[in-house]
Amino acid sequence: VTQIALPAIKSGLRRMIYSEDDPNAPMDQRLTALINRHKVMLFMKGSPQVPRNGFSRQAAEILKEIQVAFDTFDILENEEVRRALKTFSKWKTYPQLYVEGKLIGGLDILKGLHEEGKLAAIVAGTAATPECSIASKVDKRKLTAEDIQNMPPDRRLKALVGKFT
Repeated sequence: VTQIALPAIKSGLRRMIYSEDDPNAPMDQRLTALINRHKVMLFMKGSPQVPRNGFSRQAAEILKEIQVAFDTFDILENEEVRRALKTFSKWKTYPQLYVEGKLIGGLDILKGLHEEGKLAAIVAGTAATPECSIASKVDKRKLTAEDIQNMPPDRRLKALVGKFT
């Protein structure tokens, strides 16, 4: 193996230890492979070209507007993945955006970050994603994802977006 090929091999192993469509792989490992299929991964209903609801359409449009390369997964095409990802992410609604394998959030979060001019920096890797992720915000505030989803949208954005460094 040449020195040039080694980083590509390591990257491929890190991202695809299991294939997302390997029926023999445990579901959490299939989901991890699927989430890491691309640096910016949007789980949505439909596709960017043919979205199946307004929330998914808006999420795809925001990503197109900031001119970021992203991949999508149509959760309506695979009921097993759709159900399992809700549990895996502890986020019950779609769309869901992941950056470098970390859950950023749903449409409300994307819109808030975009309006504040922070989403482009997060997907470009120039903002610290651990502070932006839903999981870290939930852990810091001792709130569950369900608590946050039940908040009014204005409080939800304040609870999650907060101050980014």
